[in-house]
Amino acid sequence: MCELSTGVFPYKIWSNPFEQLKQVVQDDPPRLPKGKFSEVFEDFISQCLQKDFTKRPNYPQLLEHPFISSDSTHDFDVSKYVSYVLDLPEP
Repeated sequence: MCELSTGVFPYKIWSNPFEQLKQVVQDDPPRLPKGKFSEVFEDFISQCLQKDFTKRPNYPQLLEHPFISSDSTHDFDVSKYVSYVLDLPEP
């Protein structure tokens, strides 16, 4: 979701898979740029990327997060949006 939000891959380019594994496992998780997104979205992403599994919310808990639950009453047609973004004929 970081990459989708910013349009930029959240990690540096690796020269081999071991560098990638090391960075993902040992380094801090990617973060969104401060002030570019809502606090509730930043918090949701931060919780999703919590490396300590004892502190990371599970799926049902994430579904209750305000970023997800606050928009549950809105009717939104994802297929129309994707068609619009990709300039495709509507389904």
